[in-house]
This record gives sequence, structure tokens and C-alpha cells, in this order.
Amino acid sequence: MDGTWNVYFENRAVGTCTLRREGLYIRIVCSCDRVVNGICRLMMQCSDGSADLGILIPVGNGLGLDRKLSSKALPKGEP
Repeated sequence: MDGTWNVYFENRAVGTCTLRREGLYIRIVCSCDRVVNGICRLMMQCSDGSADLGILIPVGNGLGLDRKLSSKALPKGEP
């Protein structure tokens, strides 16, 4: 499941999200524009289901996420 995908908000690309396997975990690194003033949760949609990747936090002038999840917590399909 390694790769980089666009992050969308209201059908508009606002950033990127990279998933990289690190042993039994998947590292998730996301960087996007600040699209809302409130809390913004990053979700991944796949053919086999969806997963909550986490809440984006302020980073510079945008929003970001850097965390690891167990590979079992993510759907098996491609995002």
C-alpha cells in the first residue's frame, strides 16, 4: 500500500498523503491546506472499506498528520 495520494475536501484537491510500510505498521504523512477553522479528520476510502487516519493538526500555514497505524487497521484495497 505504499504510495502518495491526493487529499480532497469538498471535491477539491487540497494536499497529499503518503503511506509507507514500516515493518508491521504503516506510516502516514499528510500535508494540506487549511480548509476549515475547526477540527478536520482525515479519512481513507478504499474499495474494501474506509479507515479513520486521524485528526489533522496545524503545521505552519496548513494542516498535517504524521503517525503510524497497524497495517491490520487499514482496509486491504487501494485508496
